[in-house]
Formats: sequence, structure tokens, C-alpha cells
Amino acid sequence: MILYFLIGFTHSGKTFYREQQSCTPSVDTSSLLSGIHRGKGAPVLDGTILLSLLENVLEAFDNEEALLLEGPFLTRENRVTFTDYMKKRGHSVHYIWIDPPISLILSRMKDRDAGLKLKQEVPLFDFPTMEEGAERIHYMI
Repeated sequence: MILYFLIGFTHSGKTFYREQQSCTPSVDTSSLLSGIHRGKGAPVLDGTILLSLLENVLEAFDNEEALLLEGPFLTRENRVTFTDYMKKRGHSVHYIWIDPPISLILSRMKDRDAGLKLKQEVPLFDFPTMEEGAERIHYMI
């Protein structure tokens, strides 16, 4: 199976892109975690919980040729963790980097919280590279 990781900031167009690819099954990785509630002061979730949930998703889509995984995947460390995990299970990994101009992202924001989230994301972002293990990086503006 080819796994396509959709990479991009909040309001970059990842969901729109995913919805336009109606022939390819897809999963919004944030929806996998939406049912997990943590108490105040609980440790930050690391990727292991999401990886475990993704294992179940992969089983459900076992007969598919491709699967789109939507998530910010902002840091190199995060992408390498997911890429290595998927490749060890025999899957091919491609990145689809959705990168519209920041001015377009800002115009899509309707509330203050989204703007704050973007300000938190920008310093974390590492540009995707082939050294991370993806077989291909598709760049979308």
C-alpha cells in the first residue's frame, strides 16, 4: 500500500485536498485522537498512541492500493517516526506537502484561535526532505 502523508499548516488546504481525492480512502489523524480525553496536567501524547490507532486503520484498509493520512506532520522527528513505522510494515510512503502562501492561510482563518494555532505551528515546522525516508515528495501550492 502507498501511504500519502498530507503535510501542512492549519488552514493550508489539507482537508480540501483530501476531500477532492474521492477515489482514494483517507483518514484525518486528528479524528483518531478526538475520543481520547486527558485530565489537566496529563503528559503530552506522544506518537505511540496514534501509531497504535493507525495500525487498526491499516488493517481496515488492507485491500486498498493507497491511503491518504491527513495531519500536520510538521516536525522532521514526527514524520520520520511515522515513515519508519510504516516502511517496517512494508508500506511505501509519499509526502504531499500542501504549501499555499501564508497570506492565503490567514485569509481562511475565521477566528482568533486558528491564528494562535498557526503562530504555534510555524516555529515547529521542518521542511520535508528525502532523507526522512519518503520515496517521493509531492509539492502542492
